Amino acid sequence: MDSEGSAARHWSPFLSMVGMSTVPGATPEDIARFHGFYDEVHVKEVLAANPGFGAPSRYELDHEPDPVTPRWLALYPIEEERHVDGYLERQRDPGLNARTYSAGPEVWSTATFVWRAVWRRVTAGDPPAGPVTGLLVAGVDPPSGATDAELAEFTDFYDTGHIPDILRHGGYRSYARYEKVADLPSAFRDHPRFCSVYTTDVPRDEADPESALAKAGRAGLLSRGPEVWQRRTTRWRLWFTPLTGAG
Repeated sequence: MDSEGSAARHWSPFLSMVGMSTVPGATPEDIARFHGFYDEVHVKEVLAANPGFGAPSRYELDHEPDPVTPRWLALYPIEEERHVDGYLERQRDPGLNARTYSAGPEVWSTATFVWRAVWRRVTAGDPPAGPVTGLLVAGVDPPSGATDAELAEFTDFYDTGHIPDILRHGGYRSYARYEKVADLPSAFRDHPRFCSVYTTDVPRDEADPESALAKAGRAGLLSRGPEVWQRRTTRWRLWFTPLTGAG
């Protein structure tokens, strides 16, 4: 498992995002087995089977998940488009996973893949300079039927208005914005077009980015943006904490 401080790899040109949830009622011992299998077996099999993938950074949702929200999040960096193409081609083989990956303990085999998608980096700030203590993942869709001109206006405000607001008022230090390349089979069947990832190095007991953003919104400090931005659909706004020492 990747650890705090290596979050710079989040800003790789491509990203495989995998969100999983273990069954409700899993015991602490079950969760330990889940992480042990993930780190010691599954990650090694993923890296062996997929050239160009880097070791993942892993996170836990900071509240109880629902059916379309994963408890466990893994971000695999991918450097080259040819490796993305090869990965997606392999996914077209319906029997590949059974031939490639171990079944694992019961807590693994009964877990649900909630998110599985591949993303291409569009814009990014400087990678985080030190340990990451929290991650905000936001998924956004532009309005259906937006024209090319409207989409250009949408993405311009996204990068020059909205993202600076999040960094300024949420206490985040770094960000990257990705555009979806492909959905893969999972419980969540229609991932948003854009996904932004923000990191902070402030300990959660010293600052609460979620509350800070809500307070800024109530105070009218967040930019409204153009009309096309106001018609966006925010599919995700979720906070995750790095996993360190799981399993």
